[in-house]
Amino acid sequence: MRLASTLPLPAALSSPTGRSYDVAIREGAPDSIGTTRTALGHEVGPTRAVLRFPPEVIVGIDNGTEITVQVGGGYPQSVFDGVLLGPVLGAVLLQREVLALHASCVVGTSGAIVIAADAGGGKSVTAGYLHQAGYRLVADDITAVSFAGDAALVTPAYPLLKLWPEGVTALGLDPLTVPVIEPGFGKQGLDVRARFSHEPVRIEVIVILVRNGGSASTLVQGSEAISALLSASYGRTVLEASSSLAWHFAALAELARHVRIVRVHCGSDLSPGEVAGHIIREVSHVGGL
Repeated sequence: MRLASTLPLPAALSSPTGRSYDVAIREGAPDSIGTTRTALGHEVGPTRAVLRFPPEVIVGIDNGTEITVQVGGGYPQSVFDGVLLGPVLGAVLLQREVLALHASCVVGTSGAIVIAADAGGGKSVTAGYLHQAGYRLVADDITAVSFAGDAALVTPAYPLLKLWPEGVTALGLDPLTVPVIEPGFGKQGLDVRARFSHEPVRIEVIVILVRNGGSASTLVQGSEAISALLSASYGRTVLEASSSLAWHFAALAELARHVRIVRVHCGSDLSPGEVAGHIIREVSHVGGL
């Protein structure tokens, strides 16, 4: 998506110089929309949302086209960067009825490999290792999916990996050299513009990564596949509160029809390289890359 902003944007996001853009970002106080709040204090309706983040960031999102940002006094505007690159753009995609998975995505010679996992499950650092091994990054944290005929495609996101400091270290890098993009939370942003896919890529396989100490992998099909994709959907709390589930379930069913989904189990103590190698071996074994 092309963004036009009156606020400074993170370096990984380019702002158009002309008049054409998809989403406008401005500073201001978002109006309450008077809907039932989620457990996190967000207000969500079918076409509007007001999201609240600590320490003092309030973001209004309207019709998937307008973002209004209020940052509390005494905090730098940069505290908005981290939530923009995650929950805010995720909510924009939901309002635009674009299927978004809580996943990272890399592309090799056979197509895109989408890696979904629970929060803290290692999807970003695993994608980072594969990127170091020669794969191109397509998306991190939020993977936007579209359809063209019988193909499911990943739309390129931004050339940035969001990593915890220990993830940066696990990739052999010095955390002091990687900028913090989420002040107060500690997430850091690794620039990967040197090897990034700028064009949509057909999905070859979706990996549901489970760090439970097992080693077996299984092909997930039918209603189980839709259930697994629902669990891997980005912003489920916001999605459910918006009462806009019909299009989402239809998109999940279409995705399950067109793409192999493999549940890959591995140990929680494995290094990113070991996890990445295990994923490649297992998806090649269960249906082949």
